Amino acid sequence: MRPAQPSHSHLPILCLALLVLSFSPLKAQGDIPTWQPPKTGLGFDVDLDRPPAERPGPILSREVQSRGAQPLYVRLLFSWRALETERGTIRFEELESEVTRFRDAGFEVILVPRGGNELYGSSRLPAPGEAEPLAAWRIFLRRLAERFKGRVRFYEIGDAMDAPDALPEGAGAREYAFLLKNAAVELRGADPDVLIVTGSVAARALDFLEKVFQEDVAAYIDAVALRGEAGIDPGDTADRAVSLVLQHDPSASVWIVGQPLPALPVPASLPQTAATEVTPPPPDTSQPAGAMIRTTASVLSAGAHLVLFDLPPDPSGAPALGNVLVLLRRLFLPSLGPSPEGVARLRLLSRPGGTELPFAAWRFFDASTFQVLLVYASPPGSSETADLVLDTSDVTGAVVDDLLANTEKKVASLAPDASAGMTRVEVPLAESPLILRYQRFATPGYLKGPESAHVKGARELSAEEIIARHQEFQADQDQRLKTVMAAGRISYHYTVATARISVDVTTLNNFYWDRAVGAEWEEKEFYFNGVRWTGKKPPDLPLIQPEKVVVLPLNINLNKDYTYRLLGRDSVEGRDCYLLEFSPVAGKERLYHGKVWIDRKSFARVRISSVQTGLTPPVTSNDERDTYGPAPGAGESPLWVLQRIDGQQRHTLGGVNLIVMREVEFTDFVLNSPDFEEKRRAAYASDHAMLRDTDKGFRYLDRTPDGSRTVREGVTRSTTLGAAGVFYEQNLDSPVPLAGIDYFNFNFKNTRSQVNLFFAGALLQGTFQDPQVAGTKLDAGVSVLGVAFSTTDRYYLSDQKLEEVDTRQRAQEISANIGYPLGNFFKVKGLASLDYVQFGHAEKAADSFRAPSDTTELTLGALGQFDRRGWTLQARAEQTKRGTWEPWGDTDPLSPALGSRLVDFDPEDRQYRHYRGQVSKQIILPYFQKVILQGQYLTGSHLDRFSKFQFGFFDTRVHGFSGSGVRFDRGYTASASYNFNLASVVRFDATLDWARIRNDDLGSLDPSLAGYQGFAGVGLAGNFMGPWNTVIQFDYGIAVQSDIPGLKGDQEIEFVLLKFF
Repeated sequence: MRPAQPSHSHLPILCLALLVLSFSPLKAQGDIPTWQPPKTGLGFDVDLDRPPAERPGPILSREVQSRGAQPLYVRLLFSWRALETERGTIRFEELESEVTRFRDAGFEVILVPRGGNELYGSSRLPAPGEAEPLAAWRIFLRRLAERFKGRVRFYEIGDAMDAPDALPEGAGAREYAFLLKNAAVELRGADPDVLIVTGSVAARALDFLEKVFQEDVAAYIDAVALRGEAGIDPGDTADRAVSLVLQHDPSASVWIVGQPLPALPVPASLPQTAATEVTPPPPDTSQPAGAMIRTTASVLSAGAHLVLFDLPPDPSGAPALGNVLVLLRRLFLPSLGPSPEGVARLRLLSRPGGTELPFAAWRFFDASTFQVLLVYASPPGSSETADLVLDTSDVTGAVVDDLLANTEKKVASLAPDASAGMTRVEVPLAESPLILRYQRFATPGYLKGPESAHVKGARELSAEEIIARHQEFQADQDQRLKTVMAAGRISYHYTVATARISVDVTTLNNFYWDRAVGAEWEEKEFYFNGVRWTGKKPPDLPLIQPEKVVVLPLNINLNKDYTYRLLGRDSVEGRDCYLLEFSPVAGKERLYHGKVWIDRKSFARVRISSVQTGLTPPVTSNDERDTYGPAPGAGESPLWVLQRIDGQQRHTLGGVNLIVMREVEFTDFVLNSPDFEEKRRAAYASDHAMLRDTDKGFRYLDRTPDGSRTVREGVTRSTTLGAAGVFYEQNLDSPVPLAGIDYFNFNFKNTRSQVNLFFAGALLQGTFQDPQVAGTKLDAGVSVLGVAFSTTDRYYLSDQKLEEVDTRQRAQEISANIGYPLGNFFKVKGLASLDYVQFGHAEKAADSFRAPSDTTELTLGALGQFDRRGWTLQARAEQTKRGTWEPWGDTDPLSPALGSRLVDFDPEDRQYRHYRGQVSKQIILPYFQKVILQGQYLTGSHLDRFSKFQFGFFDTRVHGFSGSGVRFDRGYTASASYNFNLASVVRFDATLDWARIRNDDLGSLDPSLAGYQGFAGVGLAGNFMGPWNTVIQFDYGIAVQSDIPGLKGDQEIEFVLLKFF
């Protein structure tokens, strides 16, 4: 591109300005699941395909029946063919009975439908290409979810999926992934609260699970099931599975199911009536009971969340070792999790003698009670007691639980050593694992060690403890909040900083949210640049949203997708807060990293400052700050809601960086309103535009004849904009009429490519941009420009206007660009353009003046641009080579036109360079006000008259001087713009421009021409609504100060009428 040529070559920026008006991007949001899985779930399997005498029933105990915060889990396995024995007739009676029986006993039920159905051709699951069996299977799953909606949350899709007879002949992980996705769609279609678990695979078959993940199933599942195997350490299985899941879907939890135990003699049964105590198992069950304790500790310590055992029934029908299972449930509360301290620094010393003994240990920590639970297993044949050396001196209330004996005893002795940071505890040893429990942070005067933050010498909670407290707070909030209504104001501020384009769009909305439907917006008013849209209906603008986008109240939950680090304390929104840093766990893309402020009193989140990673073009950057607070008037136990969002996005649009600053403000909250449905139905029946946040992103809701709304299939991906007006600057003989149409498509033929075509009579411009070349972050595009009119290139020397060397000029251009983002805020681009420039004699040029010959100009360049928090910094360098450059200039040896004389011609000017640095800042103020500040520095080398910088309407603008003929090879410019409106009817942009420039080459010819010249101009632009739903824009500039006296008072104007179709 030729930034030095007359400003008509920058008319594509006008097209870009129209293009900016034609779409409405929304804020990105990652897919963060709201379900928090149990940290320490326990239970057993029941195979309903076995005879009733071979399957255990529920444990009947008042303790289990009360459920509390930690239920026991039962995994009910059954076959499709057992329920559907006639085509289309599904008999749920037996399954219904079992689900009811276990739920009444306090169990959380997991349903495992497995296998195919011979009625449809095979006992195996259907193949993807088998239309009828697949359809029947999907109907079966949907009816299953409809039957147990509200009673069953978990569905495991098949069992033993790695077994040879589980899938159709020749099928593998890819085919199972297809079935898994279909099952998830059907089950969640019937019950949105369903949680999906992968069918179990053997501990030896983790490669099968990895291949399933490679088929992009992460978005469809909530947990993965590994089947325990005899002879394989279940803790090792869980550890390897957790590592695998972290690589592919860190939001999913890991379950160990069907875990076998050593041979079980039939134990005494639990009482089959409500009871308050659990009878201890008889001594001959010590080996399997010990294996159950060891398995529970090792599996949960490895990061798995649920362990289910394969237990036979005892004579009463209850599961064998059910009493041990209940005792484990009592100790392994849901607030308990693996301790970050680990066990590496623990030691077991013999008594007497102090010889170090081999032992196994697993340590857990409860952030809500600060209690530590340490499971330890001593070697066979050890003495009766030993000294367990703990790696902290902060130990109080230590007791040892022996689950086989059902006893709890204080430790014999406890000797803390504060100077060494350790405690020696005398503990008993046994053939089966024992459990040491002790309290942390209760020692008088104790200060926590270096693993925690300190503020003014006081002990602070660790990051894990703070997050645990916050999750408890949030769980209560989620349970209590049913519906939300609020007023929502959304403002978008679009800026192409380097081209001085700025457009503002604001909508005033009613916001509705409930758990069943999700979030919906009713658009009541639409403002363009602060001017209220007075037409009957605002345009349906394309929703460019490569991810799910606006962050809505209460739908971000900080969960195990992230790791946290406590930075200290800070005050925000008048609240004393913990300040934590969070970042995604390894292997998880499209999440956030940033900081979160958590209220020290309530443990509510007050603010989140985050940057989204792994974005898909055209959105290449998303930086936001979300502020939360209690809903006004909510009482002593308020519900906290998202109240404000401030953010910035960067979009690749037509080859430039479009910066979108976004403000979302919620007010007038109404929570859990009894007339919520009535208000939402009224919104459906209105003429207002509505949007719904679906699992595919935002979609328009179309009104139906009965007054309801239906989700519009697909999205608006193109828009057409009519434009008519006039444009005038000093190098034009007369105002140029502009009348034409602009067509923009951001997903041309479903290729994600952007196409923009603008035709306005004397001007034709077309752009093709691929924002994601070959699925990468690379973007590339081409653009063409055709201009039918020519301009007069005027020439000033000092304060003299020299008409005898005026030149007529016209240029056509084809350009290309290629860009790549480096991080979240910086982008580099490669530039190339080919211009064909035509020169000719102006009407008043002297006969002695020889105009340059027509030529081509090939330009190669690069730029780097940084965008964040309203700041834009850009550096740009270009080198241009002319195809031919014959001598030109005034042949009169007495001509005063220095720099435009034939004797001044330098053949080395055939190749020249431009350098430019620019900085701008956008400041958003209330009431549709905005301030934009900008400054730039320009310089180059081997610049002649036709390659120097000039003041133009769309590039290097100083109001009033566009097309004036003032040129320079070095200079500074600055501008300040204040945007405001009057009564939401007229928008005004008042601008002050200033420049200081010089021409070093002319100074070398005549010292009197050395030094800087100063120029200043003011401008007034604006817009208002016109007739027939049109927008009328005007832009006027006048030169108010000039070191070239003849230019003071010069004017420029643009007048455009826009019409959306």
